[in-house]
Amino acid sequence: MAIAQCEFCKSELKDVPAHECEVCGFPVKGTEQEQQDFMMVNAELKSLIDESETALSWARFVMLWPWVGAFIMGSFYFLRPPIQWIAFFASLTICTVFIAAFFAVKKKPVEVLTSVFTVYVMTLIIGLFEARDLISFNTKFLSTMIIPVIMFIMLGNALYLERKVQKAFRERKYGKHES
Repeated sequence: MAIAQCEFCKSELKDVPAHECEVCGFPVKGTEQEQQDFMMVNAELKSLIDESETALSWARFVMLWPWVGAFIMGSFYFLRPPIQWIAFFASLTICTVFIAAFFAVKKKPVEVLTSVFTVYVMTLIIGLFEARDLISFNTKFLSTMIIPVIMFIMLGNALYLERKVQKAFRERKYGKHES
């Protein structure tokens, strides 16, 4: 007796007259058009997941290395006489938050990215507020803002794509009529 197998995920079909695979939802008894639609949706979802993973890896880079570098360079500034302990520990705390986020983002990407994005925006706002006397929109100011703006865009893009992936999975699992 031949064992029935799903054409899409190659898993064993326990219920032979099943209309769709229990594992992946492939319409085993569906029309050819339904099967092609299923494969097309999965190809689009895979493409979206790949794009999201790329954005997430860049966001992880942004979460770790610039902050570690800034902390190391800032430490030389804060720890020279007179020692500025409050500023040193504040920068250590921010750096620690971003390092923790670097590791946590794999498990809960949307929640961590939202938190990191919020902390990053608050840090930018506080930095701009503190430097308000120095700000004049000249080329020097704009050139110093390029890196923070690029980091802002990378984090925002990763957050957007992760939310888009979650929405696509919800629509696939519960149907398109979710509110």
